Amino acid sequence: MLSAPRLLTWRGDSSALPENFITLQKGNAENDPTFLVVSPTEGYPGLSMVAQAQFLAEEQIGDVTVVKFNHAEILDDRTIGMIAEQLFSLVEHSHDRRFVLDLGGVGKLSATMLGTFLAMHKKLRADGGRLVLCRVDSRLLSLFALFNLPRLIRICKDEQEALQTF
Repeated sequence: MLSAPRLLTWRGDSSALPENFITLQKGNAENDPTFLVVSPTEGYPGLSMVAQAQFLAEEQIGDVTVVKFNHAEILDDRTIGMIAEQLFSLVEHSHDRRFVLDLGGVGKLSATMLGTFLAMHKKLRADGGRLVLCRVDSRLLSLFALFNLPRLIRICKDEQEALQTF
């Protein structure tokens, strides 16, 4: 029998944790190897929203939804899946369909997450909406350029510029 889910702090190598634990990087992996851990994950359908809330912060500014990422590295498939689920839930429940994704806190990003951005862009455009990215790290801009992302999705230097595009 499973015990109730718990939010824990874990210092050290997260690979030592069982697979049914969700780990969220809290500190810088090099200087502060601290993780927030939700345990266990199986058998608790409502748990995914608890974990997702820690990946993204949403703010409504006028008729634009601004989404900020709370983690510096978005690399593993489980994390990407939870972020994608929350992003598309926001799209489905938004009336205005105008989104800014603020990537200011993100230093590393999987190509799979780029696919999520493209799918979100396509969904918003089909519904008459728009997606704009802002505060993108210069290393990520290089990755985005490899995939021709700036040709498809507007990228602004800061949130103010992004908001002015609408």
